[in-house]
Amino acid sequence: GCHHNTMHRLSTVTMKWKDVTPPFDQADEGPMKKAQCGMIAFKWRNEEMLFIAGGYGLLPVRQQSEAKYVPKRGKPEYGWTNEGNIFAVKSGSWLIPHVTGEAPPPCSNFSLTSISDSRGILFGGYQPETNRLSDMFVVELGKETVFWSKLA
Repeated sequence: GCHHNTMHRLSTVTMKWKDVTPPFDQADEGPMKKAQCGMIAFKWRNEEMLFIAGGYGLLPVRQQSEAKYVPKRGKPEYGWTNEGNIFAVKSGSWLIPHVTGEAPPPCSNFSLTSISDSRGILFGGYQPETNRLSDMFVVELGKETVFWSKLA
C-alpha cells in the first residue's frame, strides 16, 4: 500500500501541485504515514487549519502519548490509529494537539465532516477487532486542542 505524511497544495491558477510539507529533523518525526484517514478544515481566530484524524498505515516509531495504535495481525509494522494532527496552513507547520474527552477507537474508512468553523462529526469506520463501526463522535478543535465527545 501507499502511505504518506506529506501535505500538497494545488494552485487553481496553474493547476500544479506543490509539496508544502515542513521539513522534519529526523525521519521518524511528523504524523504517522497513513491512508484511509479523515481531514477537515477549520478556523482558529481566523487562522486556517487542517485536522487529520485516524487511519491505517505504517505504525510510527515515535507514537503520540494521547493516541492509540493497534497493530495488524501478521503484519505488526502496520496498523490502525486514532492519532490526530493539526496542520497550520499559513505557517506550514504540524501541531500535535492535546486531546481530551472520549476519542474514537483506532479506525479507518470513516466519514469526517465539518459542522461549523471549529467542529466536526465523525461517523462509522473500520476497526480490526469489531470490523464495521456505527459510533458517532463530535470533535471540537482549537489551535492545539482537540475535545471528543461520543454521541451514539
